[in-house]
Parts: sequence; structure tokens; C-alpha cells
Amino acid sequence: MENLHQQKKLVGCKMKICKAHGEYNSKEIKFNSRVIETGCPMCAEESQKQQEETERQEKEQALKRKIEVAGITKRFKKTSFNNYNPVSNTSVKNLKALQAYSKEFKKVCETGSSLILCGTPGTGKTHLATALLKDLIKIGYIVIYTTNYNMIAKIKATYSKFSDQNEKHVIHQLTTAKLLVIDEVGVIFGSEADKILFYQVINGRYDNMLPTILISNLTQKELKNSIGERCFDRLKEGAGAVLNFKWDSYRR
Repeated sequence: MENLHQQKKLVGCKMKICKAHGEYNSKEIKFNSRVIETGCPMCAEESQKQQEETERQEKEQALKRKIEVAGITKRFKKTSFNNYNPVSNTSVKNLKALQAYSKEFKKVCETGSSLILCGTPGTGKTHLATALLKDLIKIGYIVIYTTNYNMIAKIKATYSKFSDQNEKHVIHQLTTAKLLVIDEVGVIFGSEADKILFYQVINGRYDNMLPTILISNLTQKELKNSIGERCFDRLKEGAGAVLNFKWDSYRR
């Protein structure tokens, strides 16, 4: 590298004219046996800014695609921890808990610590969960957001002869993503088979020691009765926690 710098030598300067910016001082630099003249510095600055803007837009589009692939719907594409408005001491604690979960996610993956967000509708449970997912997407984690109904429907859709996926493949996706968020849990299962599929997903992630976040409008007791004790206990293992959201709906 030092030899490369030694080969470069400023040998002169001359005034030149840029069609866009007028006169500028062009440096003549000798590199080995060649003499190179520098171009308009303002053109170079504009080119650099344009390149940076192009890269920014490409990153923004790539992030949007990853958010869509993760299953985050249009309504929650702008959610973040910064635009969540706590309305009580409990909501402040829940916000801090989700922020800490994001910050310490590498450790979370080591223990498979899951979370259950339960409480009244419209209290920001999905807002915080999707904000967390987007933080993880930005640093490269593969995550999935789904409702309980859509998850079961996606698995059952593989039973059709027209499906290009099979049940094993879909369940593999759900049980290997670094974080799975299942929303609207506690809506009555359509059948016992639906409940078994739900258990397969939860148990598969439990076996892989991967964290899961459930979101429900039920109370903790009601949710436990709905999903079954085995599922509930698996989610509580490994320092799993229940965060309660009990205040008036933001939608009102």
C-alpha cells in the first residue's frame, strides 16, 4: 500500500471548465508513467450523493420485501418502538420488555424464551410484536408473523392436490424461523385436528429451542384452557413470560 502511494505524484494544476458548474481547479497526478487529471469536484460530489441515495433506496426496497415475506401486513408496516404510545406504567414496562427482548435476542435464542402478550383488544400488542420483528429483520433474522387462523389454513391448504407445497415443508418453515409470532390465538379452533396442528408447531419450536410469541385477547387463564396445558407450559419454560395488556383500546 505504501508503494502505491509513493507511485502517485502531484505534478501540476490547471483551470478547466465544467458545463454544469463552470471553472474548477483540475489536479494533474502522475501515476507510474501516466498523468491523470481530476474531474469537477462538484460533479464528483453529486455523483457520490446519487450513489448513496440509490443504495439507500435499494436497501429500503429490500427491507420492504423482507417485511412482506415475513407476513407483516400493510396495517403494521409502519409500526416501531418509537411510535408506540404508552398509556400506563404497565404499558411502559411492556414496551421496555419488548425492547430488551429485541436487544438481547441472541441470548433469547440460546434459551428459547417465549412471550405471551394477552389482554384487551386494541392495546398495542400487535404493534409491539411487529416492531420487534422489524428490528430483527433489519439485522438479518428470518422471522414470521401470522394469525392462528392463517397458520392453520396454510398447513391445511397443502392437503389439496393442486398445492405446490406439502404439510411437512410448511411446518418446517414455521418451526425453524428464528422467531414466530402467532396473533389472534384463542379464537375457537375449528376442530380437534386444528388444535393438533397448533400443538405440532409449538412443540416443534420447543424441541428446536426457538422462541415463539403468542398474541391473544383472552386472559391468561382463558388462553391456557384454549391452547391446552402442554402448549402453555412449553411457552413458559426457559424464562418465558406473560405480559398483560389491560387498558382501554387505542382504537376508541
